[in-house]
Amino acid sequence: MEAIIITSQEAQANLDNHAVANQRLNQAKDDVASSKRRPKPRRNGNFEKLPSNMPLLITLPPRSIVVLSLLSPMPHRGEGYPQHQDISKFNFPQITPFDGKTYPLNHVHRHITSLLERGASKNLQCLLFPRTLTKITYNWFQYLDPDSITNFKQLQELFIQRFAVTKRVKCDLNELFIMGQKEGEVLRTWYECFFKVATEIESLTAREAMFAFQRGLRKGGLKKSLMITPSQV
Repeated sequence: MEAIIITSQEAQANLDNHAVANQRLNQAKDDVASSKRRPKPRRNGNFEKLPSNMPLLITLPPRSIVVLSLLSPMPHRGEGYPQHQDISKFNFPQITPFDGKTYPLNHVHRHITSLLERGASKNLQCLLFPRTLTKITYNWFQYLDPDSITNFKQLQELFIQRFAVTKRVKCDLNELFIMGQKEGEVLRTWYECFFKVATEIESLTAREAMFAFQRGLRKGGLKKSLMITPSQV
């Protein structure tokens, strides 16, 4: 049999290669075992981090999420208006929440005007609008179908259509003129009743209000004085 001669350097190289191979094999086994023990990354709610062109999300308890799907692509930060993460930092104006007892169109106008003064876009106006709702109006918004709102104009129309029937019926001018101060009723009480009805009349002029007030006064010094010295309004 022919003898194979291996130098000491070649023998050492073979030992080193064998040691490296064993080390890599052990490392691979450790990686597999570690991946099995590693906990899965937690998600934020039910969603991963969203790309910039996905619909914006508003968290509205008790229902987890209502999606307002906006037609225009979402700009990147610094290209227009704050993303949904920045809504909490927005200087939101103080607006009386709408509870369904006043005119919905007036509420929408106040909302738009106050946000335009702060440079808010229509998309941001749409996203912030739910913050101006309360009670039954807030519940109405919560139960809109997901992806049913595509722009602020559509949201306005649905809102006004839904709550226009709940607005208070305004008084007419005739109701003001048939009012009269009762016997024994103090002037302050009579004035408060008169003023309450007067504020419910659209397009009431100062002259009409003064004439109706004078006509409804009980006979006495004040009524006589107003008849002698008519109001200049």
